[in-house]
Amino acid sequence: MKLGLDAENPELFGRINNKLKILGHSTVYCTPQGIINKGDALHKSVLAANQGKVDLFISIRFIKGDKEVICPFSNAKKELYKICVILKELSNSGFQIKAIEEGKKFYLIKNISAESVIFKFYISQDEKKYYEFISRCIFKGLSG
Repeated sequence: MKLGLDAENPELFGRINNKLKILGHSTVYCTPQGIINKGDALHKSVLAANQGKVDLFISIRFIKGDKEVICPFSNAKKELYKICVILKELSNSGFQIKAIEEGKKFYLIKNISAESVIFKFYISQDEKKYYEFISRCIFKGLSG
């Protein structure tokens, strides 16, 4: 499987990438660097995913909040099971999981050829605390 990943942070991408190599998967880093305009960044993420011919695209966003909540948005059908396994792993560690919502309204999901999911993590602590945990959950979801 070839995974497109928009992780906002190279360290998180590296952790996920290293784990997925063990499974024989490859990753495409779809997060543009040094772009201030959000529209340009989204466009370049779409280009990277489509030109990289990814099988599944995952976008991870961190938002400061009062408690640990994940809001997933997706258009996945074939890969939905894997996304559900990822969410189950995340919920086992105390995250409150909202129902998966249709993601057609999001530019990334609407314009990327592959099935896609956006995970919005509402977190109360520094995002770096979650990197290893998130990479393990994605690893488990994609290994099944």
